[in-house]
Amino acid sequence: VFDFLTVLTVVYLPGEVPHIISLRSANRTEREAYHEWLENDF
Repeated sequence: VFDFLTVLTVVYLPGEVPHIISLRSANRTEREAYHEWLENDF
């Protein structure tokens, strides 16, 4: 489960409708950073 992460990029401006810019699978570096964050900062 934790080896499949997704990166969602959303642009939000006050008073406007949010726009999803991209939705993609996280690469290895991003997954490692997420796991490190869970271990140390969550």
